[in-house]
Formats: sequence, structure tokens, C-alpha cells
Amino acid sequence: MYNPVRSALVCLVGRQWAALPTVLTGFAALALMHELMLYHIGRKEVAWVIARFFLLHGVAVAAKVTAKKALRSTRWQRLLAEVSRVLMERFVVMMGFWLFPPPLLPCDVAAKAGRETIAVVEFVKGLWNILRFISRKLASGP
Repeated sequence: MYNPVRSALVCLVGRQWAALPTVLTGFAALALMHELMLYHIGRKEVAWVIARFFLLHGVAVAAKVTAKKALRSTRWQRLLAEVSRVLMERFVVMMGFWLFPPPLLPCDVAAKAGRETIAVVEFVKGLWNILRFISRKLASGP
């Protein structure tokens, strides 16, 4: 998605700054897709909490890109790279713990995941039994 949107935006804002709205557009698409997935998991009213998570990340990445472009030719570039990496890691973890669990709790995700895990295990057991039966038939001959 990034390249087509960026190509379209180069005409509007120029090559140097086309990455910023492109990044924001990408994170907005992620936000919508995750809200859609959450809706299908829980069939609850959309609260836009996970969308806020991705939109905040889009703004943070856009700020990081802007800061790197502004300090590109300075002696601070190397320090900025290390500081931005550490800050983004902390930001992702903090926002993840703050914004991800609340919308998942009313959906009873843990119980659903447990039931689906049991269903997969039972499927594999049944498949194993079928394969054992077939291999015995083939081994015993006609």
C-alpha cells in the first residue's frame, strides 16, 4: 500500500514530504482493519480503542521521520537513531498494554482461544487416526 499512495502523493506534496501522509494513511488502514477484526471476534460495538493505538503510532512515526529529516546532516543523527529506536520500543510496549487489552476483555477472547485450540487439537487427533487407519490398510494389503 505504501508505494502506490506515496507515488500519488509525490505530485501533491513533493518527494521529500510524501512519506509523512503516506505513513499516516498506512496506519489509518491498519486501524480500520484491526477494528474490523475486533468486531468480527466479539460482535461488540466498535469503541475505536485499537484504532487510536494505530493512529497514535502513525503520528509518532511521522514525527520520527520529520525529526530525522531535520537532523539528517548534523552530528546528532547517530544519537537520534539510537534514541528514536529506544523511544519507539517503549512507546509500542506502553501503548500496547494500555490500549490493546481493554477492547479484548469484553469479547471473551481467552475462552474463545481456548475452545479453538481444543478444536484444532481434536482435528489433528482425528486426522492422525485416519492416517493410521489408511497406513494399516495399505500395509496389510488387499
